[in-house]
Amino acid sequence: MGKVSIANFKKAYYYLKRNGVQKAWYAVWERIKEQESYQYVAPSQEELEKQRGTEFLQKPYFSILVPVYHTNPDFFREMIQSVLNQTYGHFELILADAGKSEELKEISETFQDDRIVYLPLEKNEGISANTNAALQVAKGEYIGLLDHDDLLTEDALFTVAEQIEKTSGEKNPKRFFYTDEDKCDETGKNFYDYHKKMDFNLDLLFTNNYICHFLVMDSALMNELQFRSDFDGAQDYDLVLRAVGKLWEENPQVEDLISHIPKVTYHWRCHRNSTAQNPASKKYAYEAGRRALEDFVKEKGWKASVKHTDHVGFYRIEYEKDIWDSREDVAMINGPIYYKNKVVGGAYGKNQELTYGMVPKGFGGYLHRAKLQQNCEQIDLFHARISPKVWENWDKLMPADLQKDKLQWIWDTEKGNPVFAYNKEQYQSCRAAVCNKLLELGYRLYYDPEWEHTV
Repeated sequence: MGKVSIANFKKAYYYLKRNGVQKAWYAVWERIKEQESYQYVAPSQEELEKQRGTEFLQKPYFSILVPVYHTNPDFFREMIQSVLNQTYGHFELILADAGKSEELKEISETFQDDRIVYLPLEKNEGISANTNAALQVAKGEYIGLLDHDDLLTEDALFTVAEQIEKTSGEKNPKRFFYTDEDKCDETGKNFYDYHKKMDFNLDLLFTNNYICHFLVMDSALMNELQFRSDFDGAQDYDLVLRAVGKLWEENPQVEDLISHIPKVTYHWRCHRNSTAQNPASKKYAYEAGRRALEDFVKEKGWKASVKHTDHVGFYRIEYEKDIWDSREDVAMINGPIYYKNKVVGGAYGKNQELTYGMVPKGFGGYLHRAKLQQNCEQIDLFHARISPKVWENWDKLMPADLQKDKLQWIWDTEKGNPVFAYNKEQYQSCRAAVCNKLLELGYRLYYDPEWEHTV
């Protein structure tokens, strides 16, 4: 079972206050059901020694930025030690201290390691400005972000360096990397809440910063963008959104430039004042996240607004009229299909498995994902809406056996859009062929949980 704590009861209480009894009951029941037994298993000593002896052709140099402000000395010491324990040693650790703490300075000096750069700041200008100060002196080709009270696993930098090496010869070299993470308690020894992340999913990113920790970005990109103080509290989300926007301008298939490494390399420490344990401790951060996303939408020129959802830190983009007025990259939309109040259709993965199969109506599943806008590999053709631009060019885009006269359509008189009804024969292969072709052409398939149907 997952970790039961006062913090989890607090989360339930705050959710109850915001959303009422019924939704709170759904959330608590769902949270209990989704918890799985989790135990972080560190690499063996044999594996760690093998990593220490590995030579990389690229040998990337990492700068790890840590803004520091009145940090608990024990947490501070453990954070530094977790970095110095890395099996990949080509890095610098920049500690930008805005608290003018002699104790923290002395702790950093006790390690006697010239890879540690202790940077005292004249004054505290907020987390974004403080992190920018560290960024200004960074020498690394890649920048990693680490909170002052969190921990890296011993193989964190090796894992990223290995991925850089693997992908360096690709047509589109990766520009930033992110890994899975978990949480740890104040002792730093008990781990729980494994965050199993999706590979990069553009529209899921527009619902929350699921990328989070451990994030490593190439230094040229991060130096160009930097952190913005107007979004303190959600400065990482703002940075990621703008980085994605920049890369999207360079390559419409921005997914090709971002690498998810499905491995835990980061322990997010939970204590009384941390956002991880008590979301209400930093309510301003969630509003800052909404504003960061709103700013992204404005910069893209989309006709849309950004709203909070029932869950703090999760958002929804509401397009004013129709998504097609803003998003030429989206070819097709659909949502969950229910039978007897359970999901039986909607979004599918690469292997044609139903992503949210049998999730009860009203529930969001793991990390609320079934209730979030996102992209998918395949989407049900039953009642799917088609982009007017794609519809206009359908027969040019599709092979002969998938052209309009071979498939079945209805017309959405309210929206004035073509709607894919179904193909009676060999439906599954037809769905795969249509969706794969649209993805091959560079379009995205859009899953919207509010575009629902019942059969």
